[in-house]
Amino acid sequence: MRRIALKDAKPNMQLAAPAYNDFGEMILDSDIYLRLEHVKLLVSKGVSRLIIEDSRVPDLILSPLIPLHIQAEAIKAVFNMMKEVRAQKPGGATIAVQETAYAIAQQIEESIMGDPDIMGTSSLKGYTYIHPVQSAITSMMLAKEAGYDHSDILRVGEAAMLQDIGYALIPQALIEKSGQLTEAEDEELQKHPQYAAQILRQYSNVQPYTVDAVLQHHERWDGSGYPDRKKGWDIPPHAQMVAIADTFCDLISKKPNRQPFSLSEAFEYIMAASGQLFDPELVEVFARRIPMYPSGVMVQLTSGEIGIVIAPNIGQLGRPQVRICYQPNPRDASAPIPVNPPIDIDLSSSAYQQKLVAKLV
Repeated sequence: MRRIALKDAKPNMQLAAPAYNDFGEMILDSDIYLRLEHVKLLVSKGVSRLIIEDSRVPDLILSPLIPLHIQAEAIKAVFNMMKEVRAQKPGGATIAVQETAYAIAQQIEESIMGDPDIMGTSSLKGYTYIHPVQSAITSMMLAKEAGYDHSDILRVGEAAMLQDIGYALIPQALIEKSGQLTEAEDEELQKHPQYAAQILRQYSNVQPYTVDAVLQHHERWDGSGYPDRKKGWDIPPHAQMVAIADTFCDLISKKPNRQPFSLSEAFEYIMAASGQLFDPELVEVFARRIPMYPSGVMVQLTSGEIGIVIAPNIGQLGRPQVRICYQPNPRDASAPIPVNPPIDIDLSSSAYQQKLVAKLV
């Protein structure tokens, strides 16, 4: 199995897993051999990535840490919460959010390691209810790695899922605006944590610590955040974990004014912000748990070799195990030479310390 972006899909590729769009809807089932009309359908339905069969990695099984149907239910719960808030009729939408947060927490706690499927979102219209779910999965993984118990893992996830509910009180056109924002527009967007806290205080089943984490998820370790410029340990750990997850998942998502960062670029951003924007201890937790190069992606090494990541070596800071499938062609750089059979190397081994991942391909 191998992960590919939809832009790299070609006719005759075989789906190794169902193709889901960013909303968690299944568009095509597994085992289908792609035709041109399939690719067009996937584009029209908002699918951004696929898992395909690849004869070079028949032993690589890719399964998401959180089953996609649970992610779909969580996205639906956040969508319905947004809808309820916009209708100004507080009801039972928070119950579904809490139930799906519990389901995600159960999956994370039961997994020994798991293969996190953190790929961001390409949907601008769906960002406000897809992004919180991805942030929740990431922040709950951080909470588990940090040694938090079930109740705290659940609290972190609930806060992450509700973090952007304040956008329901901001015009969608402003949220999706491309081009330079005015100072007034930027200030309005920065009010979303306060709007969210105002909304959530109307729900008796949302606890004060969840409201506080939502209110403070844009505060920063050095005091440069908002709304109250809190710093250091004045910011609750739950809010700090949501902040790291929110930033990471935001960077790898498409935004009105930029294309998504690669996973490695976003990872390096978080690492560089340690002790400035984020608690350095939690950044270490992030580095131990979130893979810079997940299983199934194709990478090019500084040596020019190209291969598929077969194990992310989580915690080894960008040194995965790679199955080398191509070597550089000294006569034509655009036509690498196939390696048959492919060769497995472990970049965390001292034998390969001189080799690094240069980029995703």
